[in-house]
Amino acid sequence: ERLVPAKVPGAVQLDWARATGLPDHNYADNFTQYAWMEDVYWHYRAHLPQSHGPVTFVCGGVDYHFIVRWMVMLFMTRRECSRLLRFRCRTDRGAA
Repeated sequence: ERLVPAKVPGAVQLDWARATGLPDHNYADNFTQYAWMEDVYWHYRAHLPQSHGPVTFVCGGVDYHFIVRWMVMLFMTRRECSRLLRFRCRTDRGAA
């Protein structure tokens, strides 16, 4: 497993390209070097600062199936998300 920095909002293909030095996908046939990325799974991971109250998770514009895990519990799974999702999470291993 290799972790690379991601920009949010952004695109996983461009995050990978920045990290690995792929050429600009808009130039000539460079886009062919990006084709394999449509057929693999990507994981985003974030470490949040410690909070003494609820935190709010916001996401939107996810093209494919995604799963949100909070601490060790499965919080949400969806096929796609074209609208903005917002929900609050407690920091004591529960969900609000």
